[in-house]
Amino acid sequence: LRTGHTPLNDHLYKISSAPSPRCPHCDAPQESIVHFLLVCPAYRHHRHCLVCKLGCQATSLRGLFSSPRSLKPLFTYIQDTSHFAQTKRPSRPTRQ
Repeated sequence: LRTGHTPLNDHLYKISSAPSPRCPHCDAPQESIVHFLLVCPAYRHHRHCLVCKLGCQATSLRGLFSSPRSLKPLFTYIQDTSHFAQTKRPSRPTRQ
């Protein structure tokens, strides 16, 4: 998440793996990490739960990424959104 190499359309578009950087859930111009974690209306409920657990720390990337206390609620948020569940790892070629 910190490096930006995520299965979000903003990054996928940059590496030619998505047709557009737009958010598929709300049609925002960029589905970036900031958008996914802090802005997207599709995840309003999940974000509310994150804010209830972390308070104002959940309202910025610095707050979410800088404290070990925020990691478990952050990962719970990501899991609860099921957004990354669609991501499949590329299969490795089999050796013969």
